[in-house]
Amino acid sequence: MVIIFMPDKREWNRQINPLKNYAQGNLRGIQGAGNEQLVASRALKHGFIVFLRIWSDAKYDMVIECEGELFRVQVKGTQNMTISASGGQRGGIQRPISKIRRYTRNDCDVIVGVDSNTGDCYVFPIDYITSLDKSNVKLTPEFLERWDYITGNAFLSINQAKDGLSPADLQNNLRKILPQGTRLPTKLEEMKKLFYEKCPKP
Repeated sequence: MVIIFMPDKREWNRQINPLKNYAQGNLRGIQGAGNEQLVASRALKHGFIVFLRIWSDAKYDMVIECEGELFRVQVKGTQNMTISASGGQRGGIQRPISKIRRYTRNDCDVIVGVDSNTGDCYVFPIDYITSLDKSNVKLTPEFLERWDYITGNAFLSINQAKDGLSPADLQNNLRKILPQGTRLPTKLEEMKKLFYEKCPKP
């Protein structure tokens, strides 16, 4: 009988580089670059065309093309299953500290959260992120590998994935998704939140 040991975590974020000058730092920048490359690789494996940024201070980390639509993607890594929904907090000797602000549609179309322990990707439409009105967002199973929030699905066209759903489309889709007789929210942000949390996976 052969026993195969399967670790609980893949520990992709574990520091194994023996060089002392790297071990002295927290490797935050390297971890961030690794998360971005991981998302780019995952997107390529799914058949997307990926464009990477050259200027480090761009509002988003990469662009993913799907059927002619260009999605601006912000990548956020985490070790505790919670990502920041804010940007602009970088600062130091070479650059001034900029004002922290929550991401909006002016910044990106999609935020991909990366579990740094496992490499799993969680795909959040920006409309969902803004509907929460929170500084931090949990990585929940409903958004695990939800690349259909870029490709579209039975309730969301590619154009709607890029530009968002109208109030009428949100109401119609929620009536199809939720049990008959369910009372729908009246506020637009609440409808957005409910739709993306309940939208069935393809």
